Amino acid sequence: MKKILAASAIFLLASVAACSWCVWELARPGGRSLANIDIGGNRSIRIWSDESHRDFSLPNCVYYEILENREVIVPAMFLGSDRGQRFEFQVVFADNGRLACVWQANRAVKGVPWIIIYDNAVRESWPQVWWCEQRSSPREWEERYFLLQGENPSLRHRAWNEP
Repeated sequence: MKKILAASAIFLLASVAACSWCVWELARPGGRSLANIDIGGNRSIRIWSDESHRDFSLPNCVYYEILENREVIVPAMFLGSDRGQRFEFQVVFADNGRLACVWQANRAVKGVPWIIIYDNAVRESWPQVWWCEQRSSPREWEERYFLLQGENPSLRHRAWNEP
């Protein structure tokens, strides 16, 4: 009986240690830091790339998260893949800082054009990986984009405008 209890305890400890390691590996920020952009109000958008823990067919994945006072308020969201390109991020604001828009402006970078919009009034960002968790509709995000563009005519992103 003691051997069974000892074996069970060892198995339980090993399982907890392995599970803790997996959680740490998935949650820890790592990889290549691409940008840390101040969007006002003690908030910032952190963009980085790291190897995918879910889809091993992808090269390093690019993620973003939004922090306020160094606390995550929008968890890591997938943006695309990093093939070692030179990224150039630009930022604009609208509606007295309520809306912030960050986009990858280097046209030499291949792939889907990246754009992040954050609305401080509803504390949501676009894109969201899980649309079921998003309160705002795609149409509302399009309206926010056009508001940003109205106050920043130089904002011409391929997601809504022709290149």
